[in-house]
Amino acid sequence: MSLNVSEFQSVLARRRGIQQSNHYKVILPTLGVSGQSEASGPELNLLCTKVSLPGFDVKSNAARKTGPRVQYGLPSSYGYTPATFEFIETGDNVIQLYIEDWLSRVVDEYGNISFYDDITRDIRVFSLDKEGNEISETVLYECYPTTKPGIEYSNDTANSPIKVAVGFFVNYYEHKVGE
Repeated sequence: MSLNVSEFQSVLARRRGIQQSNHYKVILPTLGVSGQSEASGPELNLLCTKVSLPGFDVKSNAARKTGPRVQYGLPSSYGYTPATFEFIETGDNVIQLYIEDWLSRVVDEYGNISFYDDITRDIRVFSLDKEGNEISETVLYECYPTTKPGIEYSNDTANSPIKVAVGFFVNYYEHKVGE
């Protein structure tokens, strides 16, 4: 198939252009009064530098038919891959405090696991157009943090910010496209 620039431009015009990966907004939940973190939704959105939305994973097992030696994959289960968010840390460690506050609600200092409904919250991620208008929304339902790697300090680069990556369990998600 040959490249036809006018057809390509026509498709983009009809489909509202190309979606930019750096045009997004994140709404993380507030955790309530018991936590140490004073992080607000707008602050967390501004400090969020990267979002990896969950994928859908179908597991397959090898199956064999009787008769000729034919082997094929048979879907056996499914699940969602974790969502990952990366944040720039502030001087007062607001991101670490927010995530550690949420993690302490998942597992307390004695190793007790909390009730599912007490630890899960919904997270919303919006795709934005060039003017900042919401064009689609992905709602991550019943999330909680599962991983927070250690913080890395380095002399390799001068004046680079500390970044905190956090993995979240996502029970399910829904992608909604705006009008």
